[in-house]
Amino acid sequence: MFNKEKNIPEEQLQCPYISNYGFVIDYTFASRLFHFLARMYKDAATLPPGYEEEYEYLLKSASKLKIWQMGVPSKLNENYFNNLKTIKIDPNLIKYLSNINCPNAFDIDKYLNKPSDDDKVVQHRYDQAYIAVNENGEYRVFEGYPYRHTEKVFVEDTTKLEEDYYGKEHHPYVWNGQFNKYWASARGRGAYVNKECLPAVYQNMSWDDDPKPM
Repeated sequence: MFNKEKNIPEEQLQCPYISNYGFVIDYTFASRLFHFLARMYKDAATLPPGYEEEYEYLLKSASKLKIWQMGVPSKLNENYFNNLKTIKIDPNLIKYLSNINCPNAFDIDKYLNKPSDDDKVVQHRYDQAYIAVNENGEYRVFEGYPYRHTEKVFVEDTTKLEEDYYGKEHHPYVWNGQFNKYWASARGRGAYVNKECLPAVYQNMSWDDDPKPM
């Protein structure tokens, strides 16, 4: 199937996050990305200026992604990660991870089905609905656990005119000094729900409350 307006295959428009098993693309992606990057650690010091920092960022992100996936209970995850225990790891690589403060995602026994607060790995059900309240008091229902987001509010400045690349004039958008605070999950900003239609247990929720399962 193709997107008729943009001629883009529908599968390319789908979110690559697989909610039921806690992985992106497929259950091997996080490990493959982390292992591939980790084994390049000896070359990190030879990278051009600025690239070493980018390498460390990607390596840490891949490590966190793998650790997070290991913390999501799933028979598919469990079988896959247990098979990875046979891989031999260079002790110097483990030392390198420690030196750059990168979580050791090779330590499968530590993380598999055992979310760690120290590493900020939080376990929730991703096949369940949750309800949360935005800062403006709006109730939202989510498929999967949502998290708080904060973004600047930009408004059109009608007192100024700017030209774009093609010479067309337009009013620029500027930050008005305010922030929009809302909840969002991997599936988006949730669906609006009328507070009055909800059971009493949800009636007094606010922005400061954690999401509640439904």
